[in-house]
Amino acid sequence: MLKPLRWLVLTVVLIAGCGTMPTTSPPTQAANPTAGSAAANPTANTPASPSALPPSPLPSPSPSPSPSPVPRTTVRIGMSASLGGWIIDVAEKQGMMSAQNIVLDRKEVDPGSTAAAEAVESRERDIGVVTTDRLVQVGRNGQGLVMVAGLVNKGTHTLIAARDVDGFAGLKGKPVGHLDAKSASAAIIKRILKARNISENDSPLLTFADPGVVGAAVANGSVGASLVDPVRAGRLRNSGFKVLAEANDVAKDFQAEGLAVRPEWARQNEDALVRLLRATVMAERWIMTPTNKPAAVEQLARSLGIEPPEAAIVYEQYVEKLGAIPREGDIDQAGVRGVVELLTEINAAGSPTPDPTRLTDTTYLQRAKATLPR
Repeated sequence: MLKPLRWLVLTVVLIAGCGTMPTTSPPTQAANPTAGSAAANPTANTPASPSALPPSPLPSPSPSPSPSPVPRTTVRIGMSASLGGWIIDVAEKQGMMSAQNIVLDRKEVDPGSTAAAEAVESRERDIGVVTTDRLVQVGRNGQGLVMVAGLVNKGTHTLIAARDVDGFAGLKGKPVGHLDAKSASAAIIKRILKARNISENDSPLLTFADPGVVGAAVANGSVGASLVDPVRAGRLRNSGFKVLAEANDVAKDFQAEGLAVRPEWARQNEDALVRLLRATVMAERWIMTPTNKPAAVEQLARSLGIEPPEAAIVYEQYVEKLGAIPREGDIDQAGVRGVVELLTEINAAGSPTPDPTRLTDTTYLQRAKATLPR
């Protein structure tokens, strides 16, 4: 009986041991990821389908390259003590040129002379503040020079009488002074006198090579009247001299001054030119802002070499009343044609007569304005 009993005990033990062996079937939690610990950790035991795999981390973006610094560029400019020169002075003194990394190498020339245009045409200067009549005479139909921006878009010469001349009737028998027989101002004075039925026999025209002498001649009574620039006009007005007429009375379309360059220089230095024009437009906007008037008049006095009261008269006459300064550097194309017509009247336009459309190029100005806020 003992032997069978041992086998019975051994069988019970074996059966009990087999009941504690681990099962080979997968646990319930793995089959149902929303249950138990899998719900707390959704990434545990995730099926190996692509849609269920966590997204691969994106690579860190490489840092953007720093923009290339704008090069500091020196531009050689020819300019004079004129309203156009004043605009360039504002651009420089108010930091607009510096903000565009433009440094001006300046050469001062006589107002109204051909010097600025000739200096650019001969490559002595890169850019010039040039009167349109000199552009017409030196530009050779756009082959020598082109205007790339407007500075003064109205005629700014003024006919001022001597103290003993009450009006146009008092001019008869007295000479009239002006600067240059081959300039647009000569055609303007002839138009003014013709409109008043005054012939050159009645009042002969006297040419003075120095604009200062033109003003002095009327101040000391050497002539009955003089057609003078804004510098002399401001002084004479402030001293009580009488204005007989304005250039704008007989030349409504008149582009007085602008920035002129050689076309090949513009192509080779496009970036520098665009930056300079950007600063110029900023200066014109600044001048036309009423709150800047006191500072603008102060700079005008320094630029023209006149007293502040005289500068205030010039500002009020030409900026506020006449609107001679363009706000956006625009060129008055009708005004360019008007200058050509004036020169043609006195046989000073050259032959063949220049085509006004070939004397300007506004592509660089448009690029400059496109990058400025309105």
